[in-house]
Amino acid sequence: MGENLHWFYDLIIVGVVLASMFSGYKKGFAGIVLSLTAMVAAVLSAVLLSGSVANFVYKNFLEGAIEDRISKVVKESVGELPNLSSYKGLSYVDTENIIIGQRKLADIEPEIDSTGKAILDLSNVNLSYTGIDRADLSAFGLSKAGLDLAHLDLGKVEITASELAGVDRGELFLTKILDEMTTSGSGESPLGKVADKFSGMYSGDMSRIIRVLMNSGETDTETAFRNEIIRPTVMRGLTVVCFLLIYGIVFGVASSVCGKVAGAVRHVPVVGSLNSLGGALLGFVKAIIIILFIGIAVRLIVSATDDSGLFFNSTVINDTTVFKQVYDVDLLA
Repeated sequence: MGENLHWFYDLIIVGVVLASMFSGYKKGFAGIVLSLTAMVAAVLSAVLLSGSVANFVYKNFLEGAIEDRISKVVKESVGELPNLSSYKGLSYVDTENIIIGQRKLADIEPEIDSTGKAILDLSNVNLSYTGIDRADLSAFGLSKAGLDLAHLDLGKVEITASELAGVDRGELFLTKILDEMTTSGSGESPLGKVADKFSGMYSGDMSRIIRVLMNSGETDTETAFRNEIIRPTVMRGLTVVCFLLIYGIVFGVASSVCGKVAGAVRHVPVVGSLNSLGGALLGFVKAIIIILFIGIAVRLIVSATDDSGLFFNSTVINDTTVFKQVYDVDLLA
């Protein structure tokens, strides 16, 4: 359903431009200049400060509590997590020799549908030529005894367009397969048990967590889970909140000051038609700023929902005519 509403993004842009220009025409040049000044000050302040403020809040008020919570859950659920080397060791698996349905990885090209997703058939998977038998599969709750790596029937899994575009193809398929092996097997992944307790605090599925740990720069699994899985999601939410708060505070103060200035200059004689025309032109500039602000908000939502929202996903946005140009401007990078 969401993919059919891509036109709504462009409609929003048109509406914002027309409304801002009309408002500028009515307010006149002086009024819109002061309103625009307040908005620019608020946006710049929010963009420049939101990341630092969010990081300060996380470091001083949340990090310790999150660390204690994760340590407690680990001790109560599994005692301790598998060594990080168990996941990093997967980097040495020869993913080019993954065979799915009699085809090697290089010959497989998932078909992305209109929702930005593809279904991968894992009913006939052969990992026997990849060297994965030398990896520590106990980290996934799997036992090599009786495990037929040449004939795995793992059903079907879903892959998103953003995963295919942003992740190494070999790592993506390998971690999807391992996740399904764990899910369909008799064992249970220690990390999976812990991750389930924090399902609302990270984006993506277990395959993404495995990929992060495979490439982690940390020294142990618990630290990697905290800093590279939980922290980014919490920081995204904090950044959004801080952005909105800073914007609201600065805009409120700036608008109050500008309002007083506007009252002082309101009686300065200005040619009416030029004043209105100038207001309309500045209204257009104001519209651009508002649209950029909307783009930031949408980008944050897409990131927070792991690009899988019904309406907030890159597939829908890429189908737009104008909004995709706005979306590509990442002011929070």
